[in-house]
Amino acid sequence: MDEMICVHDKKLFLEQFNRKISMTPPDSYREGQQSEELLKLNFCHVLNKMIAQNKRLLGIVLSVTLIVMIPFIAMQFSNEVNWSSSDFIIAGCLLLGTGLILELIIRKVNKKRTRIMLIIVILTILLLIWLELAVGIFGTPLAGS
Repeated sequence: MDEMICVHDKKLFLEQFNRKISMTPPDSYREGQQSEELLKLNFCHVLNKMIAQNKRLLGIVLSVTLIVMIPFIAMQFSNEVNWSSSDFIIAGCLLLGTGLILELIIRKVNKKRTRIMLIIVILTILLLIWLELAVGIFGTPLAGS
């Protein structure tokens, strides 16, 4: 009974727990052993969920890094791409901030329709800010005009 079974979803978790209970004779249980097994399985479920969420955060950071590396690499081969260090910092902040806000929306908003609408709004805002900074579509001082 010392082995710990880790599972990823609640249905599988309950099946594993019920199977473990039914495989052990009832008289071998000391008081509270069932709840200890349930706690072990629940801990693994929570741990697996946290790892999956942190993998998404790692994915966001790596994606931002790779996207910002594109103009950096292009600058090595062409004079037409001319980014300053502040351009890289602004692009990284915009992309990372957007990724983290999208992650927050995915985690906290339960209704699928609302989630999709919020994601579309956030991505539209990112696109408009990016275009304004790149070519000045609105003619604000942010674009350098």
